[in-house]
Amino acid sequence: NANTMEALSEMTLGNSEEVIRLLDNKLDPYRGDDVILINAYQMQGKTAEANKVNQILLYNNVINTLTLLNNYLSLNMMDSVLFEKIYSQGIEIIDSFQLKEILTNDVFAIHIVAAQGYLIEQNKEKAIDALERYINTVCSIQFPLSFKENEYFTHVGKWLDDNNFIGANTPVDEITIKKSFVDAVALNPAFEPLREDERYNFLV
Repeated sequence: NANTMEALSEMTLGNSEEVIRLLDNKLDPYRGDDVILINAYQMQGKTAEANKVNQILLYNNVINTLTLLNNYLSLNMMDSVLFEKIYSQGIEIIDSFQLKEILTNDVFAIHIVAAQGYLIEQNKEKAIDALERYINTVCSIQFPLSFKENEYFTHVGKWLDDNNFIGANTPVDEITIKKSFVDAVALNPAFEPLREDERYNFLV
């Protein structure tokens, strides 16, 4: 909505106080509008359309949940017990909905955040385990970048294409994208404590 667009503009300008003013009192409780829409299609006997809308809304909620978990993980690096629980929940969501096949930043970025958190705990082994998950995820990405439907989300690909989330051709070339994936590990100053580690060097 207009409020959100204005908040995004203010965030780009670095006006965090204005962003908070615009959004802080706008956290509405869940009202079930999506379920009402799905039920309306069912009442009309449009089961296929109800199923499609349900799947798209579910996809949006799953991705939004993963995004919030990623932020939650970053905010709780100093609480090792909660941190571990959040990361485990993120992995479970990725695995349950086969999200490794879906091109969204939080599917692989959560592992980078986890690795950084583990290094704060001085747990190098778990940090490298998280980086291995990251590498395995980005290595499975197929080019040219596009949404690859999985067995769970079978109606979302066309919807994403129609809404120009990712076109058939991305503005950044394949080599640059792959380099950015590698640099997130190889050039990240947070991983300096791992530079002499054999497992880390094997990954990069």
